[in-house]
Amino acid sequence: FEPHPALFSILRDNTESGCHVAGCARFELYQEALGPALGKAWLNIPEGFKCNDGLATLLPAKDSSANRCEVAVTTLDETLGERQASLLKLDIEGYEAEALKGAACALKEGRIRNVLFEDHALGQGEAAQILNRYGYEIFSLGWSCRKPLVQPVSQGILAKSYEAPNFIATLDSGRFLVRFKPNGWKALKDLTQK
Repeated sequence: FEPHPALFSILRDNTESGCHVAGCARFELYQEALGPALGKAWLNIPEGFKCNDGLATLLPAKDSSANRCEVAVTTLDETLGERQASLLKLDIEGYEAEALKGAACALKEGRIRNVLFEDHALGQGEAAQILNRYGYEIFSLGWSCRKPLVQPVSQGILAKSYEAPNFIATLDSGRFLVRFKPNGWKALKDLTQK
Protein backbone atom coordinates (compact mmCIF):
# COMPACT_ATOMS: atom_id res chain seq x y z
CA PHE A 1 0.00 0.00 0.00
CA GLU A 2 1.48 3.31 -1.06
CA PRO A 3 -0.78 6.32 -1.57
CA HIS A 4 1.84 8.84 -2.74
CA PRO A 5 1.83 8.85 -6.59
CA ALA A 6 5.59 9.26 -7.08
CA LEU A 7 6.47 6.70 -4.39
CA PHE A 8 3.94 4.23 -5.80
CA SER A 9 5.72 4.44 -9.15
CA ILE A 10 9.05 3.65 -7.44
CA LEU A 11 7.44 0.79 -5.53
CA ARG A 12 6.04 -0.68 -8.75
CA ASP A 13 9.44 -0.42 -10.48
CA ASN A 14 11.22 -2.01 -7.51
CA THR A 15 8.82 -4.94 -7.26
CA GLU A 16 8.89 -5.55 -11.00
CA SER A 17 12.68 -5.59 -11.05
CA GLY A 18 12.82 -7.94 -8.03
CA CYS A 19 10.19 -10.44 -9.14
CA HIS A 20 12.70 -12.56 -11.07
CA VAL A 21 14.51 -13.52 -7.85
CA ALA A 22 13.92 -17.16 -6.89
CA GLY A 23 11.61 -17.51 -3.91
CA CYS A 24 10.35 -13.95 -4.23
CA ALA A 25 6.89 -13.37 -2.78
CA ARG A 26 3.98 -12.51 -5.04
CA PHE A 27 3.15 -8.81 -4.84
CA GLU A 28 -0.21 -7.08 -4.87
CA LEU A 29 0.30 -3.33 -5.07
CA TYR A 30 -2.33 -0.79 -4.07
CA GLN A 31 -2.06 2.93 -4.69
CA GLU A 32 -4.15 3.62 -1.63
CA ALA A 33 -3.73 4.50 2.02
CA LEU A 34 -5.00 2.23 4.77
CA GLY A 35 -7.56 3.64 7.17
CA PRO A 36 -10.65 2.91 9.23
CA ALA A 37 -13.12 3.32 6.33
CA LEU A 38 -13.27 3.54 2.53
CA GLY A 39 -13.02 7.04 1.11
CA LYS A 40 -10.58 9.85 0.44
CA ALA A 41 -8.12 11.64 2.72
CA TRP A 42 -5.40 14.25 2.59
CA LEU A 43 -1.87 12.89 2.57
CA ASN A 44 0.20 15.56 4.32
CA ILE A 45 3.71 15.93 2.96
CA PRO A 46 6.00 17.73 5.43
CA GLU A 47 8.90 19.98 4.56
CA GLY A 48 11.51 17.29 5.29
CA PHE A 49 9.96 14.91 2.72
CA LYS A 50 12.71 15.60 0.14
CA CYS A 51 15.29 14.23 2.60
CA ASN A 52 13.10 11.43 3.98
CA ASP A 53 10.24 10.33 1.74
CA GLY A 54 8.83 8.17 4.53
CA LEU A 55 7.40 11.14 6.42
CA ALA A 56 4.09 11.65 4.59
CA THR A 57 1.11 10.97 6.84
CA LEU A 58 -2.66 11.03 6.98
CA LEU A 59 -2.43 12.64 10.41
CA PRO A 60 -3.30 16.35 10.44
CA ALA A 61 -0.40 18.54 9.33
CA LYS A 62 1.59 20.21 12.12
CA ASP A 63 2.51 23.00 9.73
CA SER A 64 -0.25 24.72 7.77
CA SER A 65 2.20 25.33 4.91
CA ALA A 66 2.74 21.59 4.37
CA ASN A 67 1.98 20.27 0.91
CA ARG A 68 -0.75 17.71 0.58
CA CYS A 69 -2.48 15.57 -1.99
CA GLU A 70 -5.80 13.79 -1.93
CA VAL A 71 -5.51 10.00 -1.88
CA ALA A 72 -7.84 7.03 -1.92
CA VAL A 73 -8.27 5.16 1.37
CA THR A 74 -9.18 1.50 1.72
CA THR A 75 -9.39 -0.87 4.65
CA LEU A 76 -7.56 -4.10 5.35
CA ASP A 77 -10.91 -5.87 5.73
CA GLU A 78 -11.93 -4.72 2.24
CA THR A 79 -8.60 -5.80 0.74
CA LEU A 80 -8.25 -9.13 2.56
CA GLY A 81 -11.84 -10.23 2.17
CA GLU A 82 -11.88 -13.71 3.73
CA ARG A 83 -8.17 -14.34 3.14
CA GLN A 84 -5.57 -14.75 5.87
CA ALA A 85 -2.29 -12.94 6.39
CA SER A 86 0.70 -14.44 8.17
CA LEU A 87 2.44 -11.11 8.65
CA LEU A 88 1.19 -7.54 8.42
CA LYS A 89 3.88 -4.83 8.47
CA LEU A 90 2.65 -1.32 9.33
CA ASP A 91 4.86 1.77 9.28
CA ILE A 92 2.47 4.55 8.41
CA GLU A 93 3.69 7.49 10.45
CA GLY A 94 1.36 7.34 13.43
CA TYR A 95 -1.71 6.14 11.53
CA GLU A 96 -1.29 2.47 12.51
CA ALA A 97 -4.26 2.46 14.91
CA GLU A 98 -6.57 3.86 12.23
CA ALA A 99 -5.45 1.17 9.79
CA LEU A 100 -6.09 -1.51 12.43
CA LYS A 101 -9.62 -0.15 12.96
CA GLY A 102 -10.17 -0.98 9.30
CA ALA A 103 -9.10 -4.57 9.98
CA ALA A 104 -11.61 -5.24 12.78
CA CYS A 105 -13.14 -8.33 11.10
CA ALA A 106 -9.81 -9.93 10.21
CA LEU A 107 -8.41 -9.23 13.69
CA LYS A 108 -11.53 -10.51 15.46
CA GLU A 109 -11.46 -13.70 13.40
CA GLY A 110 -7.71 -14.20 13.99
CA ARG A 111 -6.92 -14.08 10.27
CA ILE A 112 -3.81 -11.90 10.74
CA ARG A 113 -1.32 -14.00 12.71
CA ASN A 114 1.48 -11.46 13.29
CA VAL A 115 1.56 -7.66 13.12
CA LEU A 116 4.87 -5.78 12.93
CA PHE A 117 4.38 -2.10 13.75
CA GLU A 118 6.13 1.06 14.83
CA ASP A 119 4.94 2.72 18.06
CA HIS A 120 6.53 5.86 19.46
CA ALA A 121 4.37 5.35 22.57
CA LEU A 122 6.69 2.41 23.36
CA GLY A 123 4.21 -0.40 22.88
CA GLN A 124 1.52 1.37 24.88
CA GLY A 125 -0.10 3.36 22.04
CA GLU A 126 -3.55 2.92 20.58
CA ALA A 127 -2.35 0.37 18.01
CA ALA A 128 -0.99 -1.86 20.79
CA GLN A 129 -4.19 -1.43 22.77
CA ILE A 130 -6.30 -2.48 19.78
CA LEU A 131 -4.14 -5.55 19.21
CA ASN A 132 -4.28 -6.48 22.91
CA ARG A 133 -8.09 -6.33 22.81
CA TYR A 134 -8.04 -8.89 19.98
CA GLY A 135 -5.83 -11.28 21.95
CA TYR A 136 -2.41 -10.41 20.56
CA GLU A 137 0.66 -10.54 22.76
CA ILE A 138 3.05 -7.63 22.16
CA PHE A 139 6.83 -8.11 21.92
CA SER A 140 9.52 -5.47 21.63
CA LEU A 141 11.79 -5.93 18.63
CA GLY A 142 15.52 -5.19 18.68
CA TRP A 143 18.58 -6.49 16.94
CA SER A 144 22.07 -7.82 17.34
CA CYS A 145 24.60 -8.70 14.65
CA ARG A 146 23.60 -12.36 14.88
CA LYS A 147 19.82 -12.17 14.99
CA PRO A 148 16.73 -10.13 15.77
CA LEU A 149 15.92 -9.86 19.46
CA VAL A 150 12.46 -10.09 20.99
CA GLN A 151 11.07 -9.85 24.47
CA PRO A 152 7.64 -9.20 25.96
CA VAL A 153 6.97 -5.48 26.03
CA SER A 154 6.35 -5.82 29.78
CA GLN A 155 10.09 -6.54 30.17
CA GLY A 156 11.18 -3.34 28.44
CA ILE A 157 11.92 -1.83 25.05
CA LEU A 158 14.77 -3.20 22.92
CA ALA A 159 15.06 -0.32 20.44
CA LYS A 160 18.10 1.90 20.73
CA SER A 161 17.49 5.56 21.59
CA TYR A 162 18.18 6.60 17.98
CA GLU A 163 15.77 4.05 16.45
CA ALA A 164 12.06 4.05 15.92
CA PRO A 165 10.66 1.50 18.39
CA ASN A 166 9.21 -1.52 16.60
CA PHE A 167 6.98 -4.22 18.00
CA ILE A 168 5.56 -7.54 16.93
CA ALA A 169 2.09 -8.56 18.02
CA THR A 170 1.30 -12.25 17.69
CA LEU A 171 -1.58 -14.62 18.28
CA ASP A 172 0.77 -17.57 18.82
CA SER A 173 3.60 -16.55 21.14
CA GLY A 174 4.89 -20.13 21.53
CA ARG A 175 5.38 -20.57 17.78
CA PHE A 176 6.72 -17.04 17.48
CA LEU A 177 9.37 -17.49 20.19
CA VAL A 178 10.55 -20.80 18.70
CA ARG A 179 11.07 -19.06 15.33
CA PHE A 180 13.27 -16.42 16.98
CA LYS A 181 15.39 -18.79 19.08
CA PRO A 182 18.12 -19.77 16.56
CA ASN A 183 20.76 -17.34 15.35
CA GLY A 184 20.18 -15.72 11.97
CA TRP A 185 17.76 -13.28 10.46
CA LYS A 186 15.69 -15.99 8.77
CA ALA A 187 13.31 -15.71 11.73
CA LEU A 188 11.55 -12.77 10.07
CA LYS A 189 10.93 -14.84 6.93
CA ASP A 190 9.77 -17.76 9.06
CA LEU A 191 6.92 -15.65 10.44
CA THR A 192 5.27 -15.86 7.04
CA GLN A 193 5.44 -19.67 6.89
CA LYS A 194 2.46 -21.82 7.81
